[in-house]
Amino acid sequence: MSDAYSNNKDSAKGPTKLVFELDYSDYEKSIRKARMQTAVISQEIKKAGKYINKHGGNGKYGQVRIMEGDLKIFTDEISKRLLPAGTIDMQIEAKKAMTPFAVELRDLMKQFVNRIDTGTMKQSVRYKMISNGNIKKLRIEVGWVRLWYKYFDYQESGTRFIVPMKALFNTRLRGERMFDDAVRKFYKGYILKSGKASY
Repeated sequence: MSDAYSNNKDSAKGPTKLVFELDYSDYEKSIRKARMQTAVISQEIKKAGKYINKHGGNGKYGQVRIMEGDLKIFTDEISKRLLPAGTIDMQIEAKKAMTPFAVELRDLMKQFVNRIDTGTMKQSVRYKMISNGNIKKLRIEVGWVRLWYKYFDYQESGTRFIVPMKALFNTRLRGERMFDDAVRKFYKGYILKSGKASY
């Protein structure tokens, strides 16, 4: 095999992919803390309801009685449904929400891979998502994440006789903004979706 078709990425002069990470570990900690606090509030509401029922609750508008079933639904909504579910649920939703970003960035990079002989270099631009519930991160890789040959590096980074293509560099310039927009959209959509109570 000639050097041009070597697939040893360690020999690359520059990067072979772009990496973006969505880290929601701090967010998950905040949700867990909020859930513990709202659980305490729910217990206090239950105690107040039992006290009212026990002592009649006579007042200006007559006797007040609180149905135990309604009270349970209300307190459950406070402690569970009004808050996002946490890491596992976020991981699933994050993958769904960030996939359009990964696809758009992949397609953008393909536009910058403008030196086509066999088409392999352009077709090999892919994306990959890696997640792990323990570290609470979603890693998005875009570029030559699977198939790569040394001649990709010659074209991308340049040589003494080849002007660098800079497909990764040009994609990164626009990708940073696209990633920030996608993350904001994800958090906004996730919180609104999780915060809808249904009785």
